[in-house]
Amino acid sequence: MLTDTKLRKSLGKRREKVEVLSDSNGLNVRLSITGGVTFFYRYRWQGKPVQLSIGDYPAISLVMARERRQQFRTWISEGYDPRQKVLVERHERIDAITVDEAYDYWVKHYCIPEGLIKINDNNRSFRKHISPKIGKSIVDQTVKGSWLEVFDGMGRTVIAGEMLSLTKRAFRFCHNRGVIKTNPLESLRK
Repeated sequence: MLTDTKLRKSLGKRREKVEVLSDSNGLNVRLSITGGVTFFYRYRWQGKPVQLSIGDYPAISLVMARERRQQFRTWISEGYDPRQKVLVERHERIDAITVDEAYDYWVKHYCIPEGLIKINDNNRSFRKHISPKIGKSIVDQTVKGSWLEVFDGMGRTVIAGEMLSLTKRAFRFCHNRGVIKTNPLESLRK
């Protein structure tokens, strides 16, 4: 069994050859010649042995590595190859877009083709009130509370209502086209 103490002592310690230590249920750690510590999972898929990297210690803790191992075991029991599921997860992280990018997508694919008159005014307001506060956040990772902070910070003004309406329309458009998974403003009211 691996322990956090054993891993801490191994970190940064030079070796003459690569060593592998086992935990349980397929979780292992590779101790490199230069002192690096990397978690990986060993399993069999369609009768063939497979190794799947989990991450480097201490960025990935022992607890996190064990949780990840359990996730892999669950996928295997459900009939999924963990390598494929990891690729899907990675692809979803790469495809995740920010609030600014979702708004720009809406402008490019809806507002401009539809010839909406107030595009420039709306852009200016969005860049002034929404973008500096939450524009770099991934839409699917924002929560209702963070949006309430943004709109409450504007006070009970007409612009707050306009920005809520504008952003809701942009997110609804993006959600309907599968650009974002969830619309964090769906249930938000003025």
